[in-house]
Amino acid sequence: MPTILVTGAQGQVGRELQLLAEEFPDWDWHFRSREELDLTERNALDDFFAAYEPDYCLNCAAYTAVDLAEEQPERAFAVNVLGVRSLAEAWAEHHCFLIHLSTDYVYHGSQTAPFRETDPTHPRGVYARTKLEGEQMALQVNRHTMVIRTSWLYALVRTINTLPSLYLTAGAIHGCVLCREDRPLVYMEDVGRHNAVDKVAGYMRVHGIEAADKIFYTTGRLTSEMVIKTAQMGIPFLVSRSGLTQMGRPVLRQVQRMA
Repeated sequence: MPTILVTGAQGQVGRELQLLAEEFPDWDWHFRSREELDLTERNALDDFFAAYEPDYCLNCAAYTAVDLAEEQPERAFAVNVLGVRSLAEAWAEHHCFLIHLSTDYVYHGSQTAPFRETDPTHPRGVYARTKLEGEQMALQVNRHTMVIRTSWLYALVRTINTLPSLYLTAGAIHGCVLCREDRPLVYMEDVGRHNAVDKVAGYMRVHGIEAADKIFYTTGRLTSEMVIKTAQMGIPFLVSRSGLTQMGRPVLRQVQRMA
């Protein structure tokens, strides 16, 4: 049975992994928040390893307040660089495989093609620079390290609020609502418009909700990707408070012709 430590357990990724862990009961999962396991405290890391001997560590702990990092560079550096170095050093000594979660902010390029791992990095701002330094530190210290650079993150958590009042106030909230006639089924706070669609799709699948008589409403503008995804989901009605983007219009016309 592999033993897995997940740090940053109270963050968005950590909470989602706690739900997914239930699908892998044969793995020995250990979730730790910052309060439960301080990555900058080497003795605490050594004590944890002595008690549980983890085979893998998935590091989801990070300082992610991009704008606030400009005002708190020391704090961002402490978490994103020093904490990662401490974790990597400890796990290298104990021969534990480290999976480190990073960000596409390390590129910050203007290219239109998907980034490759080998593309040059151009971090801008404290957050991006500290995340890149953390990557480099982990790879340098522990050769058994995998770095995953993510873009948008979204999660389907059990605390999703499905109260009708959310639909009534959705005009003041940037998000998406799945409805049946005038009754809201679920509200998803937007974390990048097309990702809200993914969250709704996941909710529908988990709860066995059919798409045939549903309405998808968003407070933001419809992108081409949102139009395509809702069409793929089979939702017949797509409503936006703010209209369509330039690319969304021709895609919507094409979908309407196919319907």
